[in-house]
Amino acid sequence: MTTVCAIRLSAAEKYRPSGFTRQQLRAAARMLCQIDGKQIPPADLTAVWTDVTAAVRSFDLHAARKLLQGFGGGLTPTGDDVLAGILLFSNWLDPSNEIASQVAEKTDTSDLSRSFLIWAARGQSIEPIHALVRSAADLGSSRAKSEATGAYFAHMLAKVRSIGSSSGVAMLAGLRLAAAAWLAADHRTDL
Repeated sequence: MTTVCAIRLSAAEKYRPSGFTRQQLRAAARMLCQIDGKQIPPADLTAVWTDVTAAVRSFDLHAARKLLQGFGGGLTPTGDDVLAGILLFSNWLDPSNEIASQVAEKTDTSDLSRSFLIWAARGQSIEPIHALVRSAADLGSSRAKSEATGAYFAHMLAKVRSIGSSSGVAMLAGLRLAAAAWLAADHRTDL
């Protein structure tokens, strides 16, 4: 006897992560930059990391793409996962800027990885990433510091790092790199 189960996707609630205000993004960026960097750069990207860092610091996403696309191991290559973190943060900075989407579309990689990059360029990723950055924003803001907030941030950080064989760590490296570049540029413009 075969049992048939129907799933009504039309009744499912779509996951729609909320965006970040500039203040929340600044607080999150400060927290992301403080994350222990012992796995950054990812081991299979050490040969290109200096050039990737320079490209991101100069906000040249196309140069970063050329260095990272399809590079490294994994179902979604490590370089693509780092690029996803960079594109995601770039979208959060300026959702109207089309450069992140252009970079994602042009990435020479697998269809699966390119799809992941396209969604990142639209400001969307897997839920643990959004939860981590939201908790980083809460923890980084002076009004929300608490032991519970810190514990939740640590929990989400561990959860993100455990994604795939290296995908979570690589996405975190991309987020951290983009956050550091933005904070450095933002600080220069505040002088």
